[in-house]
Amino acid sequence: LNSVLSLLLSECHSPSAVHTDCGWTKFYEFSLSDLRAGFEIIDRLFEGGKVFQWEFVHGLLENAIYGGRIDNPCDLRILRSYLEQFFSSHLLSASANHSQRSKRGHAFPSQISLPNSCSILDYRGVIENLPEDDRPAFFGLPANIERSSQRIISSQVISQLRILSRSVAAGSKFDREIWSNGLSPVLNLWKKLNQGSSLIHQKVAPPTEGQGSPVLSFIVLEQFNAIRLVQGIHQSLAALSKVIRGTSLLTADVHKLATALLNQECPLSWQNKWEGPEEPMQYLRAVVTRALAIQSWVERAERQVLLSDAVDLSELFHPDTFLNALRQETARSMGCSMDSLKFVASWKSPIAEAQLQVKVHYNNPMML
Repeated sequence: LNSVLSLLLSECHSPSAVHTDCGWTKFYEFSLSDLRAGFEIIDRLFEGGKVFQWEFVHGLLENAIYGGRIDNPCDLRILRSYLEQFFSSHLLSASANHSQRSKRGHAFPSQISLPNSCSILDYRGVIENLPEDDRPAFFGLPANIERSSQRIISSQVISQLRILSRSVAAGSKFDREIWSNGLSPVLNLWKKLNQGSSLIHQKVAPPTEGQGSPVLSFIVLEQFNAIRLVQGIHQSLAALSKVIRGTSLLTADVHKLATALLNQECPLSWQNKWEGPEEPMQYLRAVVTRALAIQSWVERAERQVLLSDAVDLSELFHPDTFLNALRQETARSMGCSMDSLKFVASWKSPIAEAQLQVKVHYNNPMML
């Protein structure tokens, strides 16, 4: 048993097991000192012939060994899941019985065959022959997780290349030629995005109480905030354009805006209104796309056909608030408290017991 648990610790420290392909949101550098400390904990628990306490092992490995390096609640839940999956009596009994192991599935990687002996040399041979790259299924992850990891890495590389392309003195002082060359792509993109739309001139009255249903109230407020965001961005970029063309004086706000854009950063004044992508052009595209899409949400909500059609939550600035409004409207229609409701999702068919439900469409439709 001691040798098997040592093998599990070694597997958790393999190069592939510490990468983002394991489901972590970031890289954690678990070292050999962590491996040594974990082994000593397990080795001491075997002294005296006492009953092995799995929960004690989980607590020590989670809180004393590995959990101290993890600063994300989601990653901490992943760590806890791995500890409960790999350090358990069920795993050891299933590993000893090959037929039982095959029936119960993939608690242990199929490419690893545990020896039946108690020789440390046999287990050392298994460790030395561990594959360099583990299959994602071993960690309970989908087969396309490597593609997602590659996309994340490529985005990070692009961001780093943008940092390298920054001009050190570009935003420190006003230079009309440098500002014109560096900021023209942003200004031209904003002009192109707003062609054929009336967002920058549209007038929307502030929402008032008594709009009707909570869902309709949310959508009206979402539209109002979207129009304000678009027009606020337009005013700031228009002021920047006037400074570049020499028809207006440079102000502190315009200087901050230009400095951020020249450094390929989304201005803080924009992010304070809506927290979106950090890259300026991606931010502008996301804002205009959502602002245009919310117009159709308002029309469907006013015709009371919104919940009967498929909706795309990525078209909203605040999809979490929409779900909360749906929850509030459901509680109102059922005459119960919101705390008594349960969030249910179905991939196949409508939910028969649901008073109100919405069909969410992205790649695959899902009922909520």
